[in-house]
Amino acid sequence: RGQSIALCRSDNALQANPTCTTDASTGWEVGYIVFVDANNNSTFDAGEELLRVFAPMRGGVVLEGTTGIENSARFAPNGFLATASGQITASKANEPRIIPIDVSQTGRIRSL
Repeated sequence: RGQSIALCRSDNALQANPTCTTDASTGWEVGYIVFVDANNNSTFDAGEELLRVFAPMRGGVVLEGTTGIENSARFAPNGFLATASGQITASKANEPRIIPIDVSQTGRIRSL
């Protein structure tokens, strides 16, 4: 694409004009959007191209991002993470298992 691509948490991802959320009481499980981030601010702004919408997760799944990717992540045109690297943890209500998902500076995403 040759452009920055970002994803952000969105508690209204399925609406006609979704927005990014920074509400600390919710995690990535509320839904998220992927878009061309033309101005590199990690926020979906008017005129930017929406690429994909992810609906809220069901079944008590919780996804929490660490500092740097708690609300959004932006990838540079070369595929590297343009924001701070971090981790997203996946868990399910009433279950002790937590799955850490590492997002490295090189753009590699892997389960630990």
